[in-house]
Amino acid sequence: MNLPSSRIRSVLSLVKPDLLVNCASISSVQKSMQDPLFDLSQSIGVYSEILDAVRIESPNTTVALTSSAAIYGQPILLPTPETATENPLSPYGYHKLICELLSREYASIFGIKTLNLRIFSAYGERLFKQVIYEMLTKIYSSGNRPVELYGTGNETRDFIYARDVAKAIDVIYKSGLTGTFNVAAGKPISIRELAHLLTQLSNPLREVRFIGKSRPGNPDFWQADISKLQGLGFIAETPMVEGLSRVVHWFENSLQDK
Repeated sequence: MNLPSSRIRSVLSLVKPDLLVNCASISSVQKSMQDPLFDLSQSIGVYSEILDAVRIESPNTTVALTSSAAIYGQPILLPTPETATENPLSPYGYHKLICELLSREYASIFGIKTLNLRIFSAYGERLFKQVIYEMLTKIYSSGNRPVELYGTGNETRDFIYARDVAKAIDVIYKSGLTGTFNVAAGKPISIRELAHLLTQLSNPLREVRFIGKSRPGNPDFWQADISKLQGLGFIAETPMVEGLSRVVHWFENSLQDK
């Protein structure tokens, strides 16, 4: 099924799930900068249709939006709590913010139980985009040229492994709470350190260089305040090296399958 689609109503009428997790979006800051209208249709357009289908066909379903730390832009306060000022730097961030407002609309007016999950930097196998996949693509590219990466290397991200994202969603849903939650490990890592770990796990002989140029729409530093999530008993269980090892193993196998 390609979204948006009116077929979602018939599915919800038949299934009536306890929990619906909306992961449908482009999830690319760069692509949203290039084609903001398409990003809007794939985020706001899709989510509004899902919410209204739930309102009509399955009003007891809890709807969890996979939102993003892009809503914060470049946070003034680190670690960043859910109460921090929202200041997106990209169409992607603005569209996620609008989706969160849609959550509030359907919760306050129609009584739909909604969750806004502000995921920071999720990673894992079969994710064919974002910084880790892009780094591995360059590390495994042909030739012995240095791996050139954007930025200075001092930028930080707060990564969380996909399995831990699923665990966080489960913990939040079972708590019975609604509203907004940061989803992250709460441990920042510099892009330089990330590049070092990936080369050590994959191709230690590759040299890494940072070109100093930053991509528009990307903040310099991220670290989540996850005290609200931790208060529900959540702990990110996957160490960074273990998660990256799994991703490298998957990436190498995917190259062999081509």
